[in-house]
Amino acid sequence: MNTALAIAESIRQRERSAVEEAQDYLSRLDRVNDSLNAVVWIDRDQLLRDARAADDALSRGQNLGPFHGVPLPVKGLIEVAGWPLEMGSRACAGMMGKNDATPIARMRAAGFVLAGLTNTPEFGSIPVTESERFGPAKNPWDLSLNTGGSSGGSSALIASGVSPIAHASDGGGSIRIPASCCGIFGLKPSRGRVPKGPVISEVMAGAAVDGFVTRDVADSAAALDTLVTPDLGAWYHAPLPTQPFVKSLKEPLPKLRIGFSSRTPVRDSCSNEVAKSLDDADQLLRTLGHDVFEFDQWCAKIPPTIAADFTKLWQTTSAYVWMTHPEQMEPYNRHLADQGRVTSSLDYTQAHLRLQVFSRWIISHWGPSIDFLLTPTVAELPPMNGSFAELSRTQPQSMIARGFEFAAYTCWFNITGQPAMSVPLYWHDDKIPVGVQLVAPPFREDLAFQLARQLELARPWAHRVPRRFVGLSGTH
Repeated sequence: MNTALAIAESIRQRERSAVEEAQDYLSRLDRVNDSLNAVVWIDRDQLLRDARAADDALSRGQNLGPFHGVPLPVKGLIEVAGWPLEMGSRACAGMMGKNDATPIARMRAAGFVLAGLTNTPEFGSIPVTESERFGPAKNPWDLSLNTGGSSGGSSALIASGVSPIAHASDGGGSIRIPASCCGIFGLKPSRGRVPKGPVISEVMAGAAVDGFVTRDVADSAAALDTLVTPDLGAWYHAPLPTQPFVKSLKEPLPKLRIGFSSRTPVRDSCSNEVAKSLDDADQLLRTLGHDVFEFDQWCAKIPPTIAADFTKLWQTTSAYVWMTHPEQMEPYNRHLADQGRVTSSLDYTQAHLRLQVFSRWIISHWGPSIDFLLTPTVAELPPMNGSFAELSRTQPQSMIARGFEFAAYTCWFNITGQPAMSVPLYWHDDKIPVGVQLVAPPFREDLAFQLARQLELARPWAHRVPRRFVGLSGTH
């Protein structure tokens, strides 16, 4: 399959037009979306009009972005002017975006042609993609399984070959979890790296960040480059990179100290199937010359309240943002919002401060002890469609524990704000992808992309496509 950068180059060289690319995207989508339920809304006419405008700009010799004319599916949680803003919820039915969120404005400036809204769980609050409003996003590798969440619709499009890149976001693992479940690449950027704007500067104390899911590491690096100019009106932002991330891919990667662990603050180990993916990554990294060793110390002194403290961020955000029509919300999100409304300002502040102490403890290991942490991305194989929805209906108060049990490794690095990525190196029984998570030092996306690129060259994954979708867009 062509990369997003290659598609843009072919349009710039007039080997094909942006309209042709948009038409091919729609054709591919039509062939899979009934099976995958990945895109929940699209304005086809607008997509083609925007593609024609991209071709017209090229003919006039206008300054073009690095992704000029490339269709970009957008996760259904972000505001796009004139598009539905339903966030997977019946409670928000009929809501429309009034403005482009800052990441959307920057994606347009980079040349992307926005190509529909992808499926997400209601408000993105669970680690699978299924909602009462739109139903489940189905895993291209096994349609009975879920994609993971909350960027599940976006990830299904990449895994099936409909698109080489899609917008995603991550507040507790929502880029990395579906990347693992769908066998693609996903990096969560640093806190403050991608401005939220223009109205708000952060969600969940900065734990939630925008990014992308891709097949190709270079696509991910170049796409993140288009978003990272600081928002000077925000209270904080990440330090500027010393050079474009895509350029850093050409830098030599030093020998790294990589600690591995299957322990987590909420779970002592992962499933046997997932443990094999960790062992496999361990051996590959050793083969590449890195120093790899067991490192459970990262979570040895974490207080048992930390999961509850992180949940308070979700609860209070739920109570503030999601109370449009609470009677129409799904039971789990109603439960979250109810808990948020009875959380006192003192309780929230204390939880927030404990999370900051926790973050300092975790980050203190990078540098003195390790360069990267290697863990599973998720603790289990992808769940069956409907299993989380059933729990939400019948035992909404149990969903928090179940979410942490499945997504046991990701949210800690939303708290610390470190860049963390899921890399698709292993397939269980050669059928179901199981990603591994690699956590970089603070603000070192460049180093993360370098390591990901090294792994991509050593164990290529872009050619791996579910059998039913082979040939959809030149994959084989």
